[in-house]
Amino acid sequence: MVGTNHEHAPIETRERLWCHPEILPSRLKSLVHDGTREAVILSTCNRTEIYILTTTADSKIVTEIQTALSRWSGIEFTELERSLYVLTGEDAVRHLVSVATGLDSLAVGEQQVQDQVTSLASRKQSRNERTLPFRTVQTCGQSSE
Repeated sequence: MVGTNHEHAPIETRERLWCHPEILPSRLKSLVHDGTREAVILSTCNRTEIYILTTTADSKIVTEIQTALSRWSGIEFTELERSLYVLTGEDAVRHLVSVATGLDSLAVGEQQVQDQVTSLASRKQSRNERTLPFRTVQTCGQSSE
């Protein structure tokens, strides 16, 4: 997972990283490669986070995500990198649970991210593509409502 939020980046950076919902599918498609099991972008005015679950451990994926965020936002890579955080494995899942339940939010219980997680999960459920981490997060998000 690569992302930023209100604690790591100024509002100007977060605004440039925000992704309109209509653009999300094409941005996700550009990040999917062989071995990608799942890819999700959460994007609000207070956070942009990209989660990618792969079948192999590929350290290049972090740089690819950072480069894509730089290209999409028009922010120089080295400048943007200072505002980004990277989490992998269980740390990324724990963080996503915290985000989905509204605990990691500018306003605890913020509904916007919870709604995005629920929407993404229902779309994936209709295509039977949800992986265990995403099913867990959806369950946590529903429990927090």
